[in-house]
Amino acid sequence: CSDTVGFNNSGTVDVQTGTLLLLGGGTSSGSFTVASGATLAFGGGTHSLNAGSSLTVAGTLLVSGGAVNLDGTGTVSGTTTVSGGALTLNSGITSTTGSTNLSGGTLTVNTGATASTVGGSFSGGTLAGTGTFTVAASNGTYTWTGGTISGGTLAVAPLGTLLLSGGSDKNVFAAGTVTNAGTVTWTGGRLVLAQSATITNSGLWDAQGDNAIVSFGGNSGSGTFTNTGTVRKSAGTGTTTIGGSACFFFCSDTVGFNNSGTVDVQT
Repeated sequence: CSDTVGFNNSGTVDVQTGTLLLLGGGTSSGSFTVASGATLAFGGGTHSLNAGSSLTVAGTLLVSGGAVNLDGTGTVSGTTTVSGGALTLNSGITSTTGSTNLSGGTLTVNTGATASTVGGSFSGGTLAGTGTFTVAASNGTYTWTGGTISGGTLAVAPLGTLLLSGGSDKNVFAAGTVTNAGTVTWTGGRLVLAQSATITNSGLWDAQGDNAIVSFGGNSGSGTFTNTGTVRKSAGTGTTTIGGSACFFFCSDTVGFNNSGTVDVQT
């Protein structure tokens, strides 16, 4: 049997403790409230939270399967976790002001949506869309260890901090963009740019290891790194590379480096 139970909400859902797991899809125009320590989980089906719906999460919003489309209003001051399936923030004013963890599936931020995080991690899956996902100013750090940006923008705000760590590649594809006006600390893993992807730095980009930014563009366009802030190599006794190709055969693409700021090679 593949049947399940759909859930349509035109009233109020109030998750005060434990976990409410929705597996069957549905259409909602009502409100969802999740208390601190509680979890609203979507694990299957297609859930449409239409215009007029609202989502207020002090606990955890979890998407592990299916598809969740948010077109209403909302604030997540707790934790958003996408481990599978798809969470799409559309033209509704939808804000994630807590921490965001993306380990699988797809988080899509489209133009008109407001999405930000003050902590958490990006370890797998895909960040997509036409809008901007912002690492906001905070005392914490957003950590990127793996996964792919496919379209849209990952933006580090002034006083925001992004840590690139671990040995896995971090991919920026499909004209995706990484912009930094705060601090990027890069300790591990390659950055792989393809399909005219770009990195723009107006803050501090601190390379604390011997890693590389390379292109995997083929015929679809090389990547570009533009610096108007500071690019610093503060650790590592080997070579940090901006340029070169990740292709194994028949690729001559590389990453262009446009600098009108400061390059500070300390080691």
